[in-house]
Amino acid sequence: MSQKVLLITSGSPVKNLGGPGKFVPMLMEAFYASEVSSRLQLHALMGGRFYRNPNFDWSEPGQNASLKTLVKGLLKPIFYSLYVPARLWLHFTHRKQQKFLELIIKEGGYDVVHCHDYLSTVLSNYICKRSSALLIFTNHYKGSLYREAIAPMYPYFRTTKWEKYFRRIEEEAICKADILTFPSESARDLLIEDFPKFQKLICEKSKIIYTGIPDPQELLNVAMCPNEKGMQKSPLRVINIANHIPDKGIDLALRVFKELCNVIDVDLHFVNFGQYTPETQRLLALVRELDIDSRVVFKGIASHSELLKNIASAFLCLHTPRKVVFDLSLLEIMALGVPVIATRVKGNQEALGQKYPLFISLEEPKISEEQIEIVLERREIVRQALRTRYEERFTISKMLDEYIKLWNTSIARE
Repeated sequence: MSQKVLLITSGSPVKNLGGPGKFVPMLMEAFYASEVSSRLQLHALMGGRFYRNPNFDWSEPGQNASLKTLVKGLLKPIFYSLYVPARLWLHFTHRKQQKFLELIIKEGGYDVVHCHDYLSTVLSNYICKRSSALLIFTNHYKGSLYREAIAPMYPYFRTTKWEKYFRRIEEEAICKADILTFPSESARDLLIEDFPKFQKLICEKSKIIYTGIPDPQELLNVAMCPNEKGMQKSPLRVINIANHIPDKGIDLALRVFKELCNVIDVDLHFVNFGQYTPETQRLLALVRELDIDSRVVFKGIASHSELLKNIASAFLCLHTPRKVVFDLSLLEIMALGVPVIATRVKGNQEALGQKYPLFISLEEPKISEEQIEIVLERREIVRQALRTRYEERFTISKMLDEYIKLWNTSIARE
């Protein structure tokens, strides 16, 4: 009888954002394209919908938002500011989700339940213990999701009560999972940084499985571009892909871009793709302060195909997070061979390698003359090095092999 694995995430399948909504479909599609699919059954539960195969009901947030979505966005701040009724509503909602999970897991007879967010892990724990299924939690976040994204993006959750509520869910997920997996060492270290009292437990349960991605060259159906890649058009575009939250370091990218404009005698334009948040107004103020209004555009969320096309035709990419796990967009930049200036933080170093020549300091993000020369004159060397590192370490097949080995540990336990 073949092994049965269920992937779970609370969110819906999305192509144009990172995180579980993109990762789970990517993993499932890779699995069904491999030969292993005949020896192992892999299903997914995403956004309350069950999938026996990778024919996902894709959504692309930010594209053609409906009136219903806009109204919900306006009402949410009012509702969640009322803590007691909002908590009661969440309690009943989670109970309903848990009953649905119990039905799926028990009837499916799964050997492994592999969750990709905190809440799914907590809701699945009791059911997995009763059915003896192995419970795996892959943490895609920079430690606490509340600290990284929920509080910065949703001001109505910035209260002591809501912080305690989300922290309790996060702590329970860490404690209840049988195995914790991380897409990088940086991801594990950031979780320990946010939850230091669980350091020993996290280290005992943790396994690092580096993220891999499908080859974007194949998705775009293009070969690698020549050495002058990204330098034919005017103005030359400098691409930054990051949602508007402080940890993403868009403010650092803007300061680096300003410096590039001062030292490179060509017409440069900065284009950011990422979700608007309350942080957006602060970034717009910084753009005015740096006097680069006419050169900067915030495009919002774009489709995945549009993102890849923009990366492939870019003169340069800026990837300047203060904290980073392992951004899928950075791996796509590497696979497409586009020079990228990046902050020297652990996640970026794991992806690009310690000796990558275009790192800048997080404390003082300055560009050296040698780095300018590399960007203008030695692009081919960087391009080939990035592509080679992707092929050697971060392909989707390498990641899939590691996850299959992990799923098979449930057989060894029995």
